[in-house]
Amino acid sequence: MTPQTTLDQINHLVRHLVETGLADDQRSAFRRGTSVVEVTFDSAGHVSAALGNTSYAEVYEVFARDRVFNAKLLDGALIQMMYKFAANELEQHRLAFFPAPHLEQFGRDPDVYLEDRLYADIVGRSVLPLPIRFDFDARDDRHREVTHPKSHLTLGEYAECRIPVSAPLTPHRFIDFILRSFYQSRFGDGFVSELPRFAGRFANSITPVERGVVHVVVPS
Repeated sequence: MTPQTTLDQINHLVRHLVETGLADDQRSAFRRGTSVVEVTFDSAGHVSAALGNTSYAEVYEVFARDRVFNAKLLDGALIQMMYKFAANELEQHRLAFFPAPHLEQFGRDPDVYLEDRLYADIVGRSVLPLPIRFDFDARDDRHREVTHPKSHLTLGEYAECRIPVSAPLTPHRFIDFILRSFYQSRFGDGFVSELPRFAGRFANSITPVERGVVHVVVPS
């Protein structure tokens, strides 16, 4: 995967989410830099400013207000995808999913949900919003075996939650994971099966010691 193929994949996937009606707002990705290349989006710089000792509801509100996302899904969930390459090799990524603290549009227009079988299924049960983030950082000074794997999954806002992941995720793998995990229902998997497919992957980054604990495997 190169910066350009990563960029193209993000924008293709985001367009697909909009065209299928899963997303109702978007910000296109772009690349900047030469020897160090970032694949990012407008307002991505607000990410670090919003984080810190603040509640999840407050973080979400800043991200939603300032449109700090690649895509905003119909239920209010926000998707962020940012990659950084050095000498054409992936150095870092941040892939985040921020569900709305409440089903944002349901109170104003419940028919949007209740007329759709997927959303009827979602609002028909108690749901605890759980932010999810896949991070990757190849820098050796950041890596600590098991406690800070190069590629890891963070659940919720737990600062020390870093579940080892076998490799960095491509945009397609990330979006597939989100749709498969949170937007399928007992009525079928249409959103997953219709997702565009792409070739290419990133090299494994997990160590033998990290394979010895519970971890997430990215398919080859």
